[in-house]
Amino acid sequence: MATEVEPLHFVLFPFMAQGHMIPMVDTARLLAQQGIIITIVTTPHNAARFKTILDRAKESGLSIRLVELQFPCVESGLPEGCENFDMLPSLSLALNFLEAANKLQEPVQKLFEELRPRPSCIISDTLLHYTLDIASQFQIPRVVFYGVCCFCLLCIYNLHLSKILEHITTDSHYLAVPNMPDKVEFTKSQLPVILDNKYLKEFCEQAGETDLASYGVVINTFEELEPEYVRKYRKARGCKVWCIGPVSLCNKDRLDKAQRGNQASVDENQCQRWLDSQEPGSVIYACLGSLSNVIPSQSIELGLGLEASNRPFIWVMRGSDTSKEVEKWILEDGFEKRTKGRGLVIRGWAAQVVILSHRAIGGFLTHCGWNSTIEAIVAGVPLITWPLFGDQFCNEKLVVQILQIGVRIGVEEPLRWGDEAKVGVLVYKEDVKKAVEKLMEIGEEGEERRKRAKKLGEMANKALELGLGLEASNRPFIWVIRGSDTSKEVEKWISEDGFEERTKGRGLVIRGWAPQVLILSHPAIGGFLTHCGWNSTIEGISAGVPLITWPLFADQFVNEKLAAQILKIGVKVGVEEPVRWAEEEKVGVLVKKNDVKKAIERLMDGGEEGEERRKRAKKLGEMAKKAVETGGSSHLNITQLIQDIMQRAYDRKQPST
Repeated sequence: MATEVEPLHFVLFPFMAQGHMIPMVDTARLLAQQGIIITIVTTPHNAARFKTILDRAKESGLSIRLVELQFPCVESGLPEGCENFDMLPSLSLALNFLEAANKLQEPVQKLFEELRPRPSCIISDTLLHYTLDIASQFQIPRVVFYGVCCFCLLCIYNLHLSKILEHITTDSHYLAVPNMPDKVEFTKSQLPVILDNKYLKEFCEQAGETDLASYGVVINTFEELEPEYVRKYRKARGCKVWCIGPVSLCNKDRLDKAQRGNQASVDENQCQRWLDSQEPGSVIYACLGSLSNVIPSQSIELGLGLEASNRPFIWVMRGSDTSKEVEKWILEDGFEKRTKGRGLVIRGWAAQVVILSHRAIGGFLTHCGWNSTIEAIVAGVPLITWPLFGDQFCNEKLVVQILQIGVRIGVEEPLRWGDEAKVGVLVYKEDVKKAVEKLMEIGEEGEERRKRAKKLGEMANKALELGLGLEASNRPFIWVIRGSDTSKEVEKWISEDGFEERTKGRGLVIRGWAPQVLILSHPAIGGFLTHCGWNSTIEGISAGVPLITWPLFADQFVNEKLAAQILKIGVKVGVEEPVRWAEEEKVGVLVKKNDVKKAIERLMDGGEEGEERRKRAKKLGEMAKKAVETGGSSHLNITQLIQDIMQRAYDRKQPST
């Protein structure tokens, strides 16, 4: 009698941070669409953020369930109810949070004993290393989920293998990463492998060792985007590597796009009407990610740069952008009044995928986080790259140098968490203005960039400074102010400064969460000013929107490098140093409004360079869409992943001889 094989049951473990959870939930839906039973393990607060979109998925017939486990906040030295990374009162508690997330082994073990059908596979965020023990105990494969690109992963792998960094004594010296398909150079401080905190370094080393012992890796990218880097990374790792992205393209329904990740802080219809009122490809979308750690004075420079660009803009203010100081500036300076009609400031969450896909979007000023980068690629939008930290400088390199769909804003140093105030302003309004002008130029370079961005999109199918930069750009804009962006200080500035009044009709300020995918996909979006977090970066790429890159920390400088140097769809806002968490005030303003204005002018200019950037961004967006269609590379990789796990499940059932 043939051995009966149970239905495949994948258990997903997303890390409790928006940039990690959003693509993992998208991945869950992609797998469920293939007939796989899915269980997502998270905590009550995080489950609530995704309940609406997952309830809708279940109503459509997908087998997805959420299992809620209590998060050990208090016993880990965290405030009661602190269940998501964006809820940390201070980034000095980052290690406490990482350790707390790995204290769930005992309840997860009990859960696995009760789950039916029996789990076939674990897909785990790289930061949750305890899941390898669970996989070993229940004799099932652990697959690592990476929310970064293969370009970045290969950089990290080759740097570790070569040990080249051991001989570099200065943070400012540029070095070429060995064994890369293209010559790519970074400073030591721009690389995501550099960690100042001893204990955080030990944690990440443990996570890396765990990943090497895992069955394979799932990556939110697509093979056509970075074929040589996928091939070389797969060869270097010597394990199963499935590129299944852009996962954001699983959001076909408009509600799914609008509610992806969090509740938007601005009325979707208001944002849609504003975008509809703008000329196609005219709007710069500026967003520096959900973990933006730029100081208020830097945010002001960004705002002034957007204003100086004389382009329509959307400015999403998240993280520390929404501090009281920034809001006070917006209020007192009259920023919104001056940019009224031309600028839209969104305070909090924005429906980025929706925005990027709008026809009005002509560029994306981004921190080069991978989510944002690939979403822009999907939308076919060229980028202005402003990496902050982490993988964002890698992503900038891919976007600007390799894909050639980005313009660098000019940041050279990552923002180390805690050192932001020491660093001060890295990008001035003139930098933003120049980057926007370069990105949006009508000439050959700009046209080629837009073509590349559009092609990729088809293939894939500190808050005040930012606000002033958006205003100064004289472009229509949407400004999303999230996290501390929406603080009383920033609101006071907006009110007293008259920012919204000045940009009335030209600018839209969204306070809180914005439906970023929805915004980026709007035809009015012409650029995305972003922190180059990978989620934002890939969302910008998916939308075919060129980027203005404003990296802050972590991978964001790498993502900026990808966007501006490799993909060539981004314009750098000019940040050179990362912002260290808890040291933002020491750093001070890194980006002035003129930096923002210049970046927007460069991104949105009609010259040859800007046109080429827009072409590249559009081309990448087209490529992204094709990758997730039936027969596309990401679709085939998901199918192969399922077949591999099914074969392992079958082999396990066979009697030993």
